Amino acid sequence: MKLATVARRAATVLVVGAGVAFLALTIRRNWTDIAAYEWEARWGQLSVSIAALAGTYAWAAFIWKRVLARFATAPTGFSTLLRISLVSRIARFIPGKVWQFVAVGQLSARSGLSPRVMVSSMLVQAGFILLSGIITASVILAELIPAVPSDPTVVLPAAVALALVGSHPRIIGLCLALLSKVARRETIAWTGGWRASAELMLLSLVHWAMNGIAFYLFADAIVRLELPDILPLTGIYAFAFIAGYVAFVAPAGIGVREATMASLLRPLIPSGAAAIVAIAARLWTIAAELLGVVLVLLFVPERRIDGRGGVTEGDGGHSRAGPEGPGDGG
Repeated sequence: MKLATVARRAATVLVVGAGVAFLALTIRRNWTDIAAYEWEARWGQLSVSIAALAGTYAWAAFIWKRVLARFATAPTGFSTLLRISLVSRIARFIPGKVWQFVAVGQLSARSGLSPRVMVSSMLVQAGFILLSGIITASVILAELIPAVPSDPTVVLPAAVALALVGSHPRIIGLCLALLSKVARRETIAWTGGWRASAELMLLSLVHWAMNGIAFYLFADAIVRLELPDILPLTGIYAFAFIAGYVAFVAPAGIGVREATMASLLRPLIPSGAAAIVAIAARLWTIAAELLGVVLVLLFVPERRIDGRGGVTEGDGGHSRAGPEGPGDGG
């Protein structure tokens, strides 16, 4: 076994183990309070929150479609992108964040689409979602994040500046050029301008607002919260997601996301209960992902671009104009 592989696996164990140990110690220290806490499971609201979170995955696929429209390629149907996006999420539980994109490439090739274009466009989509998540968390949780100034007159202009710089068309073009250089493939053209960047940033901010609503419905279904808590919960969910994503070696951010969420929930929920909610949130996200995957597998047929440029369904249905020719699909 190569040294790099051993080091990566050891890092995964250490990072995930540290997060799990933090949660376990928190629960152990606060077990008396946890046992005495007035837990309340409202199953109807919990079901709605799972459906709401699954809806955010569909919204993310819509953002991906809008990103893809800014590449030099024909449009791709939303149902195809939704299927690829949801099914590929299963690969997130393999250590290393690249595996979801590998799955996107493989699923795209099966559909006759260009893996290179599809993966590159999803990377741009992920960039917008992460950047908007950083902005959302920084603005909402300015007082809780040590590296962020708490003064709104400083935070808001800084957030606007970050959004403008990070979504600048030239920055996107440079990132794609660097990606193509690393992958040793031809540069993929990004045709979007400032209007496209502003649209994608707005759609991505709406994405985090939807996540915040879903997370509030989930948390409020377990512990009693007030409606104004929806704002800090949105920031907490965004920050925890980013922390888990940055922890590259942790599959799907396991351990890191929960520990971060439990720490940030303390002002709203007692420490022990916060740890329980953070752990339950992992099961909640898995339930939403499984719901999305089952729905697309049942109701969204797999389509493939045929050699004539049409789209065929598995049952031999009718064809329509498609986005890619056979040469680039791999």
